[in-house]
Amino acid sequence: MNILITGGLGYVGGRLTSYFSQKGNQVYALSRHKSLDEYYENVEVLSNVDVLEKNKLENISIQCIIHLASMNEHECIDFPLEAIDVNVKGTLNWLMWAKKNNVKQFIFFSTAHVYGSPLVGNLNEYTQAVPSHPYSITHRCAEDYVIAYFHKHNLNTKVVRLSNSFGYPAFPTANRWTLLINDICKSIVEDRSFKIKSNRLQERDFISLSNVCKAIEKLIDYSIPEGDNRIFNLSNGKSRTLFEIGLWIKKIAENYFGEEIQFSFDASKDLPIIPLKLSSQKIKKSGWNPTPHKDVDEIQQTFDFFIKKNKM
Repeated sequence: MNILITGGLGYVGGRLTSYFSQKGNQVYALSRHKSLDEYYENVEVLSNVDVLEKNKLENISIQCIIHLASMNEHECIDFPLEAIDVNVKGTLNWLMWAKKNNVKQFIFFSTAHVYGSPLVGNLNEYTQAVPSHPYSITHRCAEDYVIAYFHKHNLNTKVVRLSNSFGYPAFPTANRWTLLINDICKSIVEDRSFKIKSNRLQERDFISLSNVCKAIEKLIDYSIPEGDNRIFNLSNGKSRTLFEIGLWIKKIAENYFGEEIQFSFDASKDLPIIPLKLSSQKIKKSGWNPTPHKDVDEIQQTFDFFIKKNKM
């Protein structure tokens, strides 16, 4: 299968590019980065800036587009008007291209944060979305275009609302080390200690990138029942407090390094918070289920990444 992945060298997109290329698919990875220093089998990197303008895909038949290219949450705050161009208009451009070129399937990566801030309560794909951040607002707007292209143009579109993901990068072009679990792993490698600076009673639903890749593979082959809203939460379906996450990573790290890891937090920030239950029942109908041992492997390989990075 020929798969086009926008944002294909980014944090989540890079892992999808690596995963599907290793499965024997030809992957066209669109990125701000024009090339990679190393050769990767079944991966061709294209500049995200000019690929449409210069018709670089003119003679290539694409069966599936996985669209992740967007401005991140920090960029959306700093440049809200540009965020509309990139996150909304950019999505629409690819939908138009997909329709024109008879692409079989279009999967759009949105965010679970479209449900609101803070992310709390019982949430499923039919819960009303009330985004308040420029990042989630633009993704929610893009979702409407994606769904509209199914109803108006019969394009097989699917929306994935991703919860908090974690894991090692597939390519050096990815840089998402401010994410909580990745930041904890980095601190453990460098200092054998870490601190949770936020409310440790806050709940989050974390999913490893290994499980994300498996889920998308199943979703590509999944035939959506008639009348479904074509939106899928991608989460573990089980939330944990930041304190529980800290203890979990501490245990993995102590087994990995064979020494005690110091874990601290600011108890003055502890405030009661509404629990989070982010349902993943719909995507499980595709045949996917999260595998807990993959999460442990992901943490260990993230340690490996930082150890290697520190030696460079």
